[in-house]
Amino acid sequence: MRITSSALFSLRRVAGAHGTIKAAPTRYISTQVSRKPRQFAARSVAAVACSSTFVTLATPVLCEGDSVDGEDSAGAGWILGIAAALAGGALYFALQPDGEGNISPEATKQAKGTAKTGQSVDSALQQGNLVKAEKLLIELLKTQHEKGDPAETETLCKLATVRFRSGRAFDALDAMERSASLKNGAESSNTEELVKNEREAVLWVLTQLGTGGAVQHAARTYLKSAQDREKKGKIVDAVVAYGRALTAANFCQKAGMNASTTASKEKDPLDPEVLMNNIGRLLHKPPGKGDTKESRAMLFTTGVKAMGVGNGWKHKVTALVLRDSANAQYAAGNADAALEALEQAFAIQEDVLSPTDLQLGQTLVLLGDFCLEVRDDSRRATKCYEQASTIFTLELGNAHPRTEQTKRRLKKAQDRRWS
Repeated sequence: MRITSSALFSLRRVAGAHGTIKAAPTRYISTQVSRKPRQFAARSVAAVACSSTFVTLATPVLCEGDSVDGEDSAGAGWILGIAAALAGGALYFALQPDGEGNISPEATKQAKGTAKTGQSVDSALQQGNLVKAEKLLIELLKTQHEKGDPAETETLCKLATVRFRSGRAFDALDAMERSASLKNGAESSNTEELVKNEREAVLWVLTQLGTGGAVQHAARTYLKSAQDREKKGKIVDAVVAYGRALTAANFCQKAGMNASTTASKEKDPLDPEVLMNNIGRLLHKPPGKGDTKESRAMLFTTGVKAMGVGNGWKHKVTALVLRDSANAQYAAGNADAALEALEQAFAIQEDVLSPTDLQLGQTLVLLGDFCLEVRDDSRRATKCYEQASTIFTLELGNAHPRTEQTKRRLKKAQDRRWS
C-alpha cells in the first residue's frame, strides 16, 4: 500500500498563530521582449558581408584566368573554397534560433501577469490584507497548474507563509506538502533514492519559507498533528507527522532557529532525540486487534522513510530502523525486501560507525542468519559471522556470551559449507 503525505494534514484548524511570519520575497519571471527579428537581421548582414569580402579577395586571382599557371589556378581554387565555406557557415549561424531571446508573445504576456500578481501580493502583505494575498496566490496557482509552470512550487510556499500568518496552520501544511510533492516528482521504487529525493524536496520547501518564523511554526504544527493522530490511533499517519516534525526540528537546529514549545527545564518535545524516540515507540508498539503482519511491515516502511527524511539516509538511527524493518518484512513474507533492508542497514553502518561498533556486529549476525537459513548461502554467512566474531572478541572478549554464540553460528556455517 502506497503512503502519500500530500493530503494528510487536513485536520482541524489550530486556533491562533505562534508568532509573526514575514513574507518571503517574490521571485519574478523574466519579462524580456523577444529580440529574434533584430538578431536574425544582424546575423544575415554578417553573413552577406563575410561572403562578399572573401569573393572580392578571390576576384583578382580569378580574373587573371588564362595567364596563371597550374599552381596559381590551384591557389585560386583554394581561395574560392574558403570563401564559400565561410559564407555558408555565416549563413548557417544567422539562421540559428536564439535560445535566450526566443520568447513567444504568450510567454511574455504570462510573465508580465505573474510579475504584476507578485507585486499585488507583496502590496497586500504590506497592508496586512492576508485575505486578498491568499486570493491572489490561489488564482495564480490555478493558472500555473493549468500551464504546468514549475514556479507553482514557489507560489505554494508563499501561500503556506500567508496561511501560517493568518492562523490556518494545517492548511499551511497542506500547501507545503503539495509543494514538496511537486518538487519531488515521481517516486522511485528504490528506498534509498526515494528517501533522498523526498528529503531534498522537503528541505527545499523549508528553505523557501524563509527566516520569519514560518519554519518554527511548521515544526510545531507537524508536532501537533502527530500528537492528535496518535491519540486517534492513526499510528502510520502519526509516524509520518513525527518524521516531518523531525525534519523541521533538525533544520531549525542547524540554522540556529529556536522552535522550542516550552520554556521549562523539561525535555523539549521538538528536541530531535525526543522525536526519534516517539517514532521508535510507535514502531514497536504492541500490535492491536486489527493489525496484520502486512500492516506491520507497512508501518516499518513508513518509519524508515520518516527517519531517513528527518535525519538523512546515512544516519545511525536510520540504519537501526532498517534493521528492524527487515524482521517485519520477513514476517510478512517479503524475503527480498528483508534482505535489501539488512544490506542497506549494513552499508550505512559501515560508513557512519567505527569498524568495531557492536551495532555493526549485530547487523552482521542478522545478515549471516538470513543468508544461512533463508538463502542457504553458507559462503556469505561464513564471511558475516567471521567479521561479527572479530568485532565481539575485540569489544567484549572471548568469554562473552555474544562472542561464543557467534562462534557457534560460524562453525555451523562452515560445516554446512563443506558438507
